[in-house]
Amino acid sequence: MKKNEQGMTLVEMLIGMAIAAVVGAGILGVLFTASRIYTTSAERLDAATYSREVSSAIANELRYASKVSIGEARIQYTVAAGTREMWLNTEQHALIANGAVIAAGQVEKLAFTAAADKDKAVITATFTLYGRKENKVTVMTINPTPIE
Repeated sequence: MKKNEQGMTLVEMLIGMAIAAVVGAGILGVLFTASRIYTTSAERLDAATYSREVSSAIANELRYASKVSIGEARIQYTVAAGTREMWLNTEQHALIANGAVIAAGQVEKLAFTAAADKDKAVITATFTLYGRKENKVTVMTINPTPIE
């Protein structure tokens, strides 16, 4: 009897399927790892962006203050345009600076402290974004600034 050379044996088929399964599992592992790395990187980038946004808003607003009054998670300050306020909105989880909502849904905690340095004020804002470490922004006013 002659051997039929046209088809594959069961053993050859099983070996081929095993090799395809190993290669497929390797490709899926690489894809899952790449997806996890992308998600983690995107979350870190978002946190850095929100942190920078909050820090910039605080520094830009308070730098020109000429009078400062601090309460719990709130600061009132006077600039050339009038009296303004910055505070933590606990419903929106956002910093509210002069009526503008900053980093909505991101700010967990906010506190202000102020100290006199000669005739200027040194204001420190400490804030925490959800799931992130504490951040501090320290601003020295450029105008003589009494602290109340």
